Amino acid sequence: MPTKIAVSFIIGFFIYCLGAFLSNSNYLKATPYYYYLAIGAGAVANYIWFSIAKSINQSGQIIILGLFWDLMIVAAFILVPVLFFDINLRLTQIIGCGIMILGFILTKV
Repeated sequence: MPTKIAVSFIIGFFIYCLGAFLSNSNYLKATPYYYYLAIGAGAVANYIWFSIAKSINQSGQIIILGLFWDLMIVAAFILVPVLFFDINLRLTQIIGCGIMILGFILTKV
């Protein structure tokens, strides 16, 4: 994976972690800047993804990188609540995440 794409993935992961933090923080939800931060973070993350997709000429490679991008989003929205908001995943939630990841793999590979 070229360096530019790897850096884009890292930045995207941190942006999605910010989005997950915004989604789970009652304090941030109560601020007047909540929607601006959430929409801005989403717009920047989408811009990063489309920049990655534009730089790749092979559709097969875009599909594989899209799989990793989707898995990165899921990881951010699972890890942030578990690490920062003391939320424990139940067995059914873990199974649901596994089914979702399997669905990503089946539809993209």
